[in-house]
Formats: sequence, C-alpha cells, structure tokens
Amino acid sequence: MPPRMKSSKGAASKREGSNNETSNTETSKNESRNSRGGISKEASVTRKRTQNRIAQQCLRERRAASSRHADRILDTMEIVAEPERLTMLLEAQAKLTRENQRMEDALFRMRKKLLSLSNTAATAADDPIFEEFLGRRLSSSSNWFSETQQENMPTMSRESPKQNHISLASPPQET
Repeated sequence: MPPRMKSSKGAASKREGSNNETSNTETSKNESRNSRGGISKEASVTRKRTQNRIAQQCLRERRAASSRHADRILDTMEIVAEPERLTMLLEAQAKLTRENQRMEDALFRMRKKLLSLSNTAATAADDPIFEEFLGRRLSSSSNWFSETQQENMPTMSRESPKQNHISLASPPQET
C-alpha cells in the first residue's frame, strides 16, 4: 500500500467537490437508464423530440432554398424566353399570312372554274336540243304548277288575267 499523504483542507474540499459533480452526473445517467441498463422512456422521447425539431427545421430550410432556386430559374427562363416567344409569334404570323394567301388564291381559282362552268352550261343550254328537251319539261311542269296554283287560289271573278294581276298587286279601290 502506498503511504498516505496528509492533505490540506483545500485539497480535500476540491476532491469532495469533484466527487459531488461526478456523483450528480452519474446519478442523472443512472436515472435515465432503466434497470436493464437501457435508456429510460423519458430520455428517449426527449431525444426523439429534439431530433424531430432539428429535422423539421432542416426540411423547412431545404424547402425555402428549393423555392428560391426555382424562382431564380423561372426568372432566368422568362428573361431568356421573352425574345424566343416574340420570334415564335412572328413566325406564326408569317405562316398564317402565307396560308391565308394560298387560301385566297385557291378561292380565286375555284371562282374562275365556277364561272367557266356556268358559262359553258349557259352556252350549252342555248342548243336547240336542250331547248326542246327543257321546253317539254317546262311545259309539263308549268302545267302541273298552274293546276296546283289554281286549286290553291281562292275563287275570283271572271276577269282578264291582266286585271287579275292588277287586282292582286294593288289594294282594292273604292268607287
């Protein structure tokens, strides 16, 4: 055994103070551990809460940073996209103008063809064969039309056809 040294009161009090601190931390450590040597529920809950707070704060910071980054990217894209958008609109306008011109040209050609066909049909209709053919049809259809017209017309006095047309065209006059 080593010889014991006499200590002064100051050294003894320091030793006792450090022993008290050590015993306090050991006591708190022992209190946080359960009988099996594990950590108590309160300590683990407190630790989890602290970790969750830190994790949530980090998540909020990441979201804010991501939002700022996305805003910067959008601003940059808008600055870059503005001239491109104007160019795209000008190209679309030029394309629509060309298409409009092609449509107007096609309409003009179709009108010319229609006029040509109608002139050809009118010339062909002047042929005596068509007149004979159409004349028979017109006379038969005009007979049918006149018969149905007479059936549908109210009975009128026996006046000449000219007087009949005049009486229909002008209001009755008082004499």
